[in-house]
Amino acid sequence: MAREPGKLEQGPGAPAGGGPGGLSARQADALGLVRRYYELSEELPSSGWLARRMTISSARARQHLDVLRRRGWLDRARLEKP
Repeated sequence: MAREPGKLEQGPGAPAGGGPGGLSARQADALGLVRRYYELSEELPSSGWLARRMTISSARARQHLDVLRRRGWLDRARLEKP
């Protein structure tokens, strides 16, 4: 089956979503920001930092971070992959 241009493929069993591993587009954006922050500081960003970068509330940023954590995207080994 042909892949739509600009659409990321999902792994087996991944829930429907626009980003890697079934993440929503905004969660994928959050993951990109978290990865860049981690590359520079080797630490995870605060929800406040993420909220400011994404122009969302801290509560919404915490929700994104919680989803990423639950799905394993914030594991050190996974963050260090290119």
